[in-house]
Amino acid sequence: MRQLYAWAFKTDLTLGNLFARLNARGPWLWSMRDSESWGDYMSTRALPDFADPEYVMVKIFVELDRHVIQVRFESDRPDALSRYTDLKTPIAPHDPPVPGRAAGLGNRAL
Repeated sequence: MRQLYAWAFKTDLTLGNLFARLNARGPWLWSMRDSESWGDYMSTRALPDFADPEYVMVKIFVELDRHVIQVRFESDRPDALSRYTDLKTPIAPHDPPVPGRAAGLGNRAL
């Protein structure tokens, strides 16, 4: 099973400031990267306790006037759909924005 989803959010933080805050907050270790396709972006191998053949990669990049989070999930396990749902629920944008929080990140402070 392969799933890819993404959403955009607005924040006053630069990509560099977002990188510093997310690494300070943990638990994932983010890396700054750049490429011809993405420009500057940050990424992490999310949920490293998910053993192969499961794979979760999260990228954050800037597109126009907003940041975009892209999540790629791959698994060959028989319970892949359930595990994907468990992963997506806590990081999907489901709550309305609250002042001082990043819109679209479930109201988690950055």
